[in-house]
Amino acid sequence: MNNIYKALLVPGIIFLSCLLGHGLHIQRISGGTGIQVSYADDSPLAYGNFELLDPSGNLALKGMSDRTGNILFVPDTSGVWRLAVDDGMGHRIEEEINVGADLLPMAPMSSRHPYQDIVTGVSVIFGLAGLISLVTTHRKGRS
Repeated sequence: MNNIYKALLVPGIIFLSCLLGHGLHIQRISGGTGIQVSYADDSPLAYGNFELLDPSGNLALKGMSDRTGNILFVPDTSGVWRLAVDDGMGHRIEEEINVGADLLPMAPMSSRHPYQDIVTGVSVIFGLAGLISLVTTHRKGRS
């Protein structure tokens, strides 16, 4: 095996593992539960603080409602979830949300093929090896 290819093999594999280990992708899921929080006059509780406890009583989610008072979450177990919302000005509401098995999310639909990352990585390695081979051949031609 050519020395240049040997020299590229280990860095290429390390580079590939870094690329694959830090990749992100988005999947749309179906299912989930949405809550809208509003005041007595039907105006939305914008950016209200909330805490959501799972059926075991553990903190599952903590955050703020959106500007229209919506809180969305995707439960991972069925049972009674507890939501507490506070506007920071003395108004607080607590609600129990009964999540049945029919509200649990369906499996996400991925648009990515399982071998897409492997094919991409191998292509990057071969591309880099070809580029280096081209450069070294070009340099030998000048000598």
